[in-house]
Amino acid sequence: MPPDTDITKSSFEPPARALELEQVDLKDDVDALHRNITFIGDFAGDDDRGRKFRRDYDKYAAEALGYIAALRDAYPEIAKRLRRIPTGIEAADWASIKSLPEVPAPPTLKK
Repeated sequence: MPPDTDITKSSFEPPARALELEQVDLKDDVDALHRNITFIGDFAGDDDRGRKFRRDYDKYAAEALGYIAALRDAYPEIAKRLRRIPTGIEAADWASIKSLPEVPAPPTLKK
């Protein structure tokens, strides 16, 4: 492992915490954008084209909001897994040491 690679638990805490905070920010930002778009009201008009646009827009907006919610809801799990990385690396290190072949003792030299 390169000497500048830090795999201590403290090195994974800041990005894990940032994801937890981003989850809240993402929800707030998306909610605010959705409110602002909804506040515009019926801008498409009431003719056939306007109604079709509105139906399609509502459908795709709901899908986008669903995708964003799924991403937002994944953040805590990603943070939890980030915090577990050092433990996994440590276990892998020990497993690799254990799996090294046994080296026989060197032959004794006669004087």
